[in-house]
Parts: sequence; C-alpha cells; structure tokens
Amino acid sequence: MEQAQAEAEVAVAGNPKFKHGEMAKLTTLIGDLLEVYPETKPVFETHYGAACFTCPGHQTETVEQTAAMHNLPSEMILGEINEKIEAALKN
Repeated sequence: MEQAQAEAEVAVAGNPKFKHGEMAKLTTLIGDLLEVYPETKPVFETHYGAACFTCPGHQTETVEQTAAMHNLPSEMILGEINEKIEAALKN
C-alpha cells in the first residue's frame, strides 16, 4: 500500500492539470478526468463499481494505476474513457 501511495504522489506532482479538449492518457489522474469529463464516470462504475467514488484514491491515482489495481487492461479502460470524451466533444 505504501508503494501505491508513493506512486500516487509522484503522479500528482508530475501531472499538469487535465484540461477540456484533451484526450485521456494512462497518466491522467482520475480525479481531474472526472472533474473535466463527468461523462466518463460510467466507465469506472462498470469496471470498478460505485465504491470507486468513495475511495479517496480516485483523486490521486492514474488511469493506469486504477486499471492495474482492478486487474484490467489499462489500454481497454483508456479506450473506453476516450470514446466517452470524443462523444462529449462532439456535443
């Protein structure tokens, strides 16, 4: 658990704030992503469950970290997130 916290702190320090118009990356922080694109929330609910949003880690963990914690392919999660973002940008 300490390693995950250390990785999260590095991710927060090394990640500039995510902005509207950008596509998500594996290093995108979940908290920033949900703030900018709330449309992506169903991706996390589907794969991680509703409890994901009660965990304080979602504010400081990256797409890649959360996928790994849930034993899911990070590229699959990223692809679904970016599909939601593309749809949001078209509206």
